[in-house]
Amino acid sequence: MLVQKLLGLMSNIKYVRMTVFGLWLSAYCVCLLLFFVAPLYRGYIKIPSEDVFDGITKISCVYIPILIAFAIYWFRPIHSSSNKKKKNSEFEFEKGFAALIITVFCNFFILTCTFVVLYVYPLKESGDMLSEDWAFEQAVNTGIIYIANPLSILAAAPLACLLGVESFTKN
Repeated sequence: MLVQKLLGLMSNIKYVRMTVFGLWLSAYCVCLLLFFVAPLYRGYIKIPSEDVFDGITKISCVYIPILIAFAIYWFRPIHSSSNKKKKNSEFEFEKGFAALIITVFCNFFILTCTFVVLYVYPLKESGDMLSEDWAFEQAVNTGIIYIANPLSILAAAPLACLLGVESFTKN
């Protein structure tokens, strides 16, 4: 009964839209937390605060465009009641399911890369030239940003359906 109800919600565009938004916002908050706590965890290595904030700025470039798209959708003016009717229409189960799966996969992968680079991967001090390990900034760029940027483009694809491109919704 519960599974059937949850599967039925996958065909409700409002439910899927709010779930995808919640996943993106939650993942962004977790990512920020990982960056803020990393210098405390890696106390044996001095990580300059400017490197931490530079990393936060770079990872924000992955999440902020997605969150902006939701904000634009919700806060744009609605000019007629026909638009409101189309927004609440149902769409195919497969599209809702795919939107959730793509969002979960991309955010899980980005968060996993972030965690591994910030907490597991061996890092060196910024000025240490003898070690073969990466400095914090290089690890963030190579281990997180180069992976996260293309994944965020993939994860943005369901937004066309969820945020009102009319050719994707049922009439």
